[in-house]
Amino acid sequence: MWKFKKLEEDSVLTDPTDGSFFANNDDSDNLVREAIQNSLDAVIDKSKPVKMKFTFSDSHGLLTNKQPYLGGLKKHLDAIGPQEDFDPDIIKQPMPYLIVEDFNTRGLQGDPDYFGLLKDEKKEDRNDFYWFYRNRGRSGKSGEQRGRWGLGKRVFPQCSSINAFIGYTLRHRDQRKLIMGQCVLKTHDVNDDVYDNTGFYSIYDRKPMPIENEENITKLCEDFSIKRGEEPGFSAIIPYPNNHVNYDNIQKACVRHFFYPLLSGELIIELWKGGELVTIDSDSIQDCIQQIQWKNNEEIENIE
Repeated sequence: MWKFKKLEEDSVLTDPTDGSFFANNDDSDNLVREAIQNSLDAVIDKSKPVKMKFTFSDSHGLLTNKQPYLGGLKKHLDAIGPQEDFDPDIIKQPMPYLIVEDFNTRGLQGDPDYFGLLKDEKKEDRNDFYWFYRNRGRSGKSGEQRGRWGLGKRVFPQCSSINAFIGYTLRHRDQRKLIMGQCVLKTHDVNDDVYDNTGFYSIYDRKPMPIENEENITKLCEDFSIKRGEEPGFSAIIPYPNNHVNYDNIQKACVRHFFYPLLSGELIIELWKGGELVTIDSDSIQDCIQQIQWKNNEEIENIE
């Protein structure tokens, strides 16, 4: 069930602006770059490649029983109304989706009940969950790590026509399985009540907490054909991906931004659509480049 926090009369109203950092770029490009960067930073066994999987639903795989994943969301979407790349009425249709997954990664580690006191933040040992879900425009990463989870995580809701995603993580350290979603809108009012700009797909006990019920986890994996098994990592479900986020653009972005990790064997990418698999790795990347219909010769020169 989705829920947004009701604001008090003296609350300061803010609208998220972090999406503007990606406004002039292609959403597929942003998604591939940010998701894979952070997955490479979260590798468990550096002697083995990180595997990324991008799975597109097709005409036979659209989710018709979508209510369990949209409950409580419609009134908030309607309050925002239609805008460019945002269509609240789209949820009346069967749900297409894109799933972005990583393997040989640690998942979202850390205490999910930690909400953060600034003086205690750095004491938290790799609390990826806290930095991913409880912060915006702030990061717990440093040094030479590629991603920061400060602005990059914003690409998941931005790629959705309803500005939402649902995350499922299986953690390496303790094997806990957690589900939590996030929807990023503007501050809005529903029936004269004003709500915060960020809502959560979660369990609510005065604060949003991840879902750990095994029955819910099994159903989510069955509904979206997630075959993670007991492999740790993170799966992001993007419902109703916008028109910029499509198979061809994702494939191009994978090769454009991660040519060297693919060539060195640090990374393997699987692209699934309609039950068909295309693997991009050190053995197939040259063939993949030749098969891609680039827009102009300059793009080919930049990669080669």
